[in-house]
This record gives sequence, C-alpha cells and structure tokens, in this order.
Amino acid sequence: MNFLNDISIVTIGAHREENSNDYTHHHDTSEIVNIETKYAGKVKRLIKALGGYNYKYLPDISELTHLIFRGFQIDCREEELPEYFSNLFIVGEKGRFYRKQLFFDGAETDTNNFYTAEITTTDLDEVMDEVNATLAKTPKKMYRLNKDDLSLLQRKGYSNQEVNIFLLNWLHNIGGKWENKKHSPFVSTSYGKNGFKTAASFSRRFNNELRSPSYVLIGYVKQKDRENYIYTNEMTDTLQSLKIDWYEDIHSEIIIKDAIFPHYIIGVMEIVNNNRTLVLNPYLYNLLASDFTLKEILKILVNYSIPINQNEFYERAEWLGYVGYGYDNGENRFIGRIGEAASIQLPNNYF
Repeated sequence: MNFLNDISIVTIGAHREENSNDYTHHHDTSEIVNIETKYAGKVKRLIKALGGYNYKYLPDISELTHLIFRGFQIDCREEELPEYFSNLFIVGEKGRFYRKQLFFDGAETDTNNFYTAEITTTDLDEVMDEVNATLAKTPKKMYRLNKDDLSLLQRKGYSNQEVNIFLLNWLHNIGGKWENKKHSPFVSTSYGKNGFKTAASFSRRFNNELRSPSYVLIGYVKQKDRENYIYTNEMTDTLQSLKIDWYEDIHSEIIIKDAIFPHYIIGVMEIVNNNRTLVLNPYLYNLLASDFTLKEILKILVNYSIPINQNEFYERAEWLGYVGYGYDNGENRFIGRIGEAASIQLPNNYF
C-alpha cells in the first residue's frame, strides 16, 4: 500500500472527551488539526488490515471487507474545507440523484424507476430502449438488448426490480454517453492493488490547474452487504451470458447503490504535487484514541461500522447540496426528502 508512505495525517477538530465512553462526541469543526504521532502507525495498520494485508488481527478479514477508493472534486473555498470535511463525515458521499428533486416531484425523467416498488414489463422495456439508445452512441453499438435477453435473466430467478437495477448499473458503467449520468443514483469506486492510483487519476481530471489539490475518498465495503453494490467484472460476466462482449474491467470498479455512508468512510486523501495528507474521519479517530485495541476496533468496523453522531444530519446534508437522502435499517435501504422520513424502499442488487 504505497499510498500510505510519507503521508501526513490530520483530522477535524473533533476529539473524544477524556474519561468519556461517547465515541460519537464531536468538538469544534472549524479547523483541521494534526493527530498525535502515536496514533499515526495505528491508522496505517488499520487501513492495511481492512485491505486484507495484516492477517494477524483478523485472519479472514480479506474475505470480509474491501478497501474502496473514489476520486472526486471538492467545490468550496479553501477556508470552508474544515466545514466541508466535517459535513462529509456526517452525511457521506451520495449519488448525483440526491442533488435533484426528480424522485419527489413526479418528473418523467426520474432515472428509470430507481426507487419504484413495482417494476412492470413496460417499465423494463423502457429501460431496455434507453440502454439500446445509449449503446448506439458507443463503439459497442453492434449490440442490442431484446425481450429474450430480459426473459433469460428472469428465468435465472431475477425479479423485475433486480433486472431493472442491473440495467441501471450498466447504464452508469457506460458513462458519459448515458444522458442521465448526471442524475445517476450510483457512486463509482475502485478497489484492489491499483485502486488508489486509479481513483487519484480520476480526481486529477477535475483539476483545471496543475497545482490544484486532488482528493481521494478512502472507505470500505463489507461482503455481507452485497445487496448494496455490484462488482463491474461480475456485471460483465452476466452480460457475457447474454452474448454481449463488454469491456474488460480495467478500473477494478465497484458500483455502490445510493451512497457511501459516512460509517464506512476512513478519510479523504488530499494530494498536492507529491504531498499527501490524509484527513481522517474524526469519529474513527475517536475509536483509535480510545482504550480499544486495534483488533477490537476492526471487529467493530467489520461487524458494525464507525459510530457517527448524525443529530445534525439534515443541516449538514443541505450544506453539501443534497435534497434527498438514504437510510439503511440493517435489512433494506429507503430514501426520502431532507427533513422527512425516508419511506421509499430501494431494490437490492443480487447479481
């Protein structure tokens, strides 16, 4: 994990109070502060363990989690960065879908029934038509889906909802040729030995100036949460079963439904020239600064997640520009409007 070499580690001014067992306590968020040197090595060992490199802590952890990386752009003034990071670690990183009111106002361009409880055959036909129209704009324009393809997926045991969300994942993967990509309900990440490098290269594409910072979100996913994400290489295998020769997964992509929840965000790496600074999730810092051993912290992260204080969630989400949000009750995900209960259930990925 070369990306951890020669890095500085900081956090938002949020520290657990002495003699307190409240690991979600959040102090002043107006500044970025260095973490104590004694915790720097612990941070690196934890990240390596979540990536499956330190087996002595949890021997089977490589089968339980994946580190994920997402290159992205931060659109705020430099003096607002501490507040931005503070909000990100409470709200998470959501799909662009949640910056629009498409799914609240009954607009026809609602990203193909992403949230609809019942998907009809007509709905699937409409998504299929959009896939074909998008494919026609790509070098793979020789391929077209037909109703027999959809029937084949259904005969494999997939519901209309599952077929629908699979096709939406595919549209997201096709990328910029999909006219609704700007409203996508998914978040792209990379994983594996080149995951950080891939994410950093995507982040640099956003920069207009050579010296502008690049940002890479570092998080993790759990294997037992597979209903909330899809490996692009597995999607490609499914397409192969439909006789569609899709692109090789050169970016080692994981497409996450809805959002990267803050409970699974380790931190954000800021890259300026050759200097790298990890802005650590302050709530993860609270755990690291506690009396828990590293093995105990890893068990918390694998079996549960980073404990986050979300009492100010709505205000923080609006600051980041979101109008909608997702909620996970441990079994299903729901979405709703900021300030209201999330009551619209999302379909699961089962491919």
